[in-house]
Amino acid sequence: KAQLPIVPASLSPAQLDVAMRAFAGASIREIALARGVRPKTISNQLDATYRKLGVGSRIELYALLAGMKTSAP
Repeated sequence: KAQLPIVPASLSPAQLDVAMRAFAGASIREIALARGVRPKTISNQLDATYRKLGVGSRIELYALLAGMKTSAP
């Protein structure tokens, strides 16, 4: 079965989408293009996501999400 990370419910839908795209390896520019917003908006969403999750970087975000994986039903 697919492995999906579990993320806190405190993230907004936009923050969750951005976090998952970042987790998948997309750049800020790629995420911005996919969401139809400016790269600065994505940077701001990532910063807010880092604060909510208690991490300080994309590497820490990846490690956190990778460590929270669980099997999908």
